Amino acid sequence: MSKLLLEENQRRSECNFGSHRERLEFQNTRMNRKSLVMLLAITIAWTASAKVVCKETEGAITVTVDGRPVLKYNKSTLTGPRGTEPHFARSGHIHPVWNPNGQIVSGDFPFDHKHQHALFFAWTRCEFEGRRMEFWNQKLELGRIAHEKVLKVESGSTSGGFTVRLTYQDIADPKKPKPILHEIWTVRVYGDSRDHFRFDLTSKQTCATSSALKIQKYHYGGMALRGSNEWIDTELRDQIRDWEKKRKDKPKADIAEPRRKYNYLTSESLKWKAGNHSRPNWVSLHGKLDNQPTGIAVLSHPSNFRSPQPVRLHPHMPYFCWAPMVLGEFEVAPGKPYVSKFRYIVHKGEPDAKKLNRQWRAFAEEKSSN
Repeated sequence: MSKLLLEENQRRSECNFGSHRERLEFQNTRMNRKSLVMLLAITIAWTASAKVVCKETEGAITVTVDGRPVLKYNKSTLTGPRGTEPHFARSGHIHPVWNPNGQIVSGDFPFDHKHQHALFFAWTRCEFEGRRMEFWNQKLELGRIAHEKVLKVESGSTSGGFTVRLTYQDIADPKKPKPILHEIWTVRVYGDSRDHFRFDLTSKQTCATSSALKIQKYHYGGMALRGSNEWIDTELRDQIRDWEKKRKDKPKADIAEPRRKYNYLTSESLKWKAGNHSRPNWVSLHGKLDNQPTGIAVLSHPSNFRSPQPVRLHPHMPYFCWAPMVLGEFEVAPGKPYVSKFRYIVHKGEPDAKKLNRQWRAFAEEKSSN
């Protein structure tokens, strides 16, 4: 009898233990589910509260501030409008760039120069392993710049951004493209103003082989900005030629420049003619969209090579670039990264020189990390 009671008590104990264990497992499962739900809710709430949001899709990274679009980086290769020649296709550049009013202030695949792609970096006259190389004029089909991969994307309450890698290739033999340079773009967008957008772009170029890329002396090349296609003026080129001829014939006469749909302003208060190949701290490219003045100012960090770098201000097309090769040839050598840093102020209204000078000084005081 006692043996039967003992067996019954043991059976009940095992049943109770099993029930207790099941209850613990059930409670743990509920806790894990609750934790997961809470974590998901926190993540959703944080994302919703993020002021600067970077959204990556299959073909691009788009950055918004308070829901307003700021810029789009193109991962996919864009081919341009119908009828554009295949060699003008491009990835690894920023377009569109929007102003706070939602207007697009950058231009891509302009019909007058289809190789200019909004916010882009390209070297012009180069030499690689004893051969001519060219990344700017795509029609020559010597070199190609392309997006390679995304390294980082992040959103935040005060700033957000992304880091991507591009590759510069020798395509003289299209079947066997050869890497020449790797380039890292680090883009940081700030959400601290409503009357303008502000973002930084740091470029770091390194050699992909044991050979250097030699950049020859030339009058343009480097970090470039092409303005809105609405600022294209097909008559401006001839008007400038006539104006220059009149000035040559009458050097002492005060002959006004032709009116244009866009203009430049440098930190030295210079415009196109006097500003070309000058060495300013910043340049504003601006004009009107929907009859409202707007533009982009680009600030060059003092740590940049040959700072302050010369600028190429094009006489009759809305684009300019920072062109250190104006001062002579140089090279991107193995083991010596070529780092450059720029700040972009996308503004409504006419450029405010005093404000831009303050913004450049603040930018200049920031240490440049290589």
